[in-house]
Amino acid sequence: MKKLFVWMGLMSIVCALQAEIRLPAFFSDNMVLQQQCQANFWGWTDADQSLKIKTSWDNATYKVQADEKGAWKVQLQTPSAGGPYTISVSAGKEQLKLENVLIGEVWFCAGQSNMEQPMKGYPAQSITHGTRDILLSGDPQLRLLTTKRKVSFTALDDVTATWAEACPESVHDFSATAYYFGRFLRQSLDCPIGLVVSAWGGTCIEAWMDDASLTAFDQVKMPTTETKMHSNIPTALFNGMVHPYLGMSMRGVIWYQGESNYDRAHTYA
Repeated sequence: MKKLFVWMGLMSIVCALQAEIRLPAFFSDNMVLQQQCQANFWGWTDADQSLKIKTSWDNATYKVQADEKGAWKVQLQTPSAGGPYTISVSAGKEQLKLENVLIGEVWFCAGQSNMEQPMKGYPAQSITHGTRDILLSGDPQLRLLTTKRKVSFTALDDVTATWAEACPESVHDFSATAYYFGRFLRQSLDCPIGLVVSAWGGTCIEAWMDDASLTAFDQVKMPTTETKMHSNIPTALFNGMVHPYLGMSMRGVIWYQGESNYDRAHTYA
């Protein structure tokens, strides 16, 4: 029995030293952090676990302790545009290292089909000069992230998405509106640009709004647990494709949506 308690104690120590670290999908290799600000940076680990975050651009170390649910958050002082850099996150013997991180301007690009339409175009709707621009799109200073479609009854904390450098392979399926906006910024500002796209064609504004905002509209029927979930259910896209990004430091937002609400102007104008 004594040996059993000793073994259990040793296992507890080992587990404490091997605390799991998890970051949101948008904090990963190839990401862009907003320049010259206290950039929010967060994740999850074991409850009450201590962590260290090290940033290569200034060799600074930030110390933070997770709360009782394992959530933690720090603010990283970012310099003017530049890179590539690394960010290391450690807890006990566990360590994550983010590579090829740039500092620059971050923009959130959201809406319905006019935002979602890719550079390759739709079967009946091509992008003018799209093929040429895809072939000439190589730019390691322009970073792209597309949020996978997701609906949810409840507000989520993470998305499915991966950062990529702009190149023909990544630009081919990327939002045309966002790409041309980002390319313009690259040419105008000559600094790294990060574009985060969260879009779904044919969706109404109610799906992109949170429940608190929708309470002002009596005609909106809020979902219940018995509601069949789809992309036009009120709050469904806010919960799944916007809420995870709340708190992410960025320069601004471009929004391209409205067609699915054009015939109901009397409800909001």
